[in-house]
Amino acid sequence: MGGSYSQEASSCVRFASRILAKEMKRIQELEAQGFDPYENNEKPSRKIYKKDERIRIVNEINEKRQQGLSYRNACELQGIPVTTYRKWKQRLKL
Repeated sequence: MGGSYSQEASSCVRFASRILAKEMKRIQELEAQGFDPYENNEKPSRKIYKKDERIRIVNEINEKRQQGLSYRNACELQGIPVTTYRKWKQRLKL
């Protein structure tokens, strides 16, 4: 079959070490340019839609669908994922 398990493991460790060394070098170069990789690592805030906004958006998507647009395109125009549209449509019974 091939090499022994210890040879394969050693090869994996060497490969991982090379990848980590490259990544560390890239981070150090960025830091030297003034970039802080740990700065502003907060998640972006999500938009919270009120019920009337959700109803309006679902109705607008439904209208676009009746005009021949696909789910994906109609949702994209409204700025929401298809899964969100389907969830809202079901929960709002629209």
